[in-house]
Amino acid sequence: MGTRVAALQVLRWTVRHTTCSVSSPVPFGRCHLRPLCTGCRLLCSSTDQSNELSSKPVSELPPHSLRDMGFTDTQAEQIHEVVSRLRGGSAAKHALSTLTALLVLGLNPSTVLKLLEKCPELYTVKESLLQQRIVNMRKLGLGEGSLQRVVSHYPQILTVPVKTTNRVVMFLRDKCLFTVQQVKDILRDCPAIVLENMGQLEYKFQVSMKTEH
Repeated sequence: MGTRVAALQVLRWTVRHTTCSVSSPVPFGRCHLRPLCTGCRLLCSSTDQSNELSSKPVSELPPHSLRDMGFTDTQAEQIHEVVSRLRGGSAAKHALSTLTALLVLGLNPSTVLKLLEKCPELYTVKESLLQQRIVNMRKLGLGEGSLQRVVSHYPQILTVPVKTTNRVVMFLRDKCLFTVQQVKDILRDCPAIVLENMGQLEYKFQVSMKTEH
């Protein structure tokens, strides 16, 4: 019992600079994660210098298709502008499938637009990978409601490979002795943990265990 109680403190030791609560706090307290996002900022910042204007028109995003999906003319223009600014052709190629997947997930057009403003890199993710990640999060216990909240508040989670997410989950279960329910709560309320360096996460957990003893 003592070991399990100690294990519940692990996320209190995962860096205190950024609070990552998405919904209500998990039972064992507020979760703080360090700015995991050197890579995240490089990956998902809409202001990144790599997002240069493209000279090619985004023919894969006809305005009527976006309107049919529920976007207003203004929103369609915003989407078109962002996709045009992303370097390379993958954004234009995958944009419609990305928008469709997010709408099918149950998000409304306004929410979809906001989360893509947070993480425009999602426009470049292949549909098959996007679906794999969504299915995997459902398997990990994020049901309807929880999954939508996580994606809305932390869309970067859809840029993380399934193997990376599952590796973090196994660490939380095997090394930290969290229950399946507790791991689900961690993913729901602190999704940024999937980008935590495993070595550092294990070190912080060991420190928390020694402190408790």
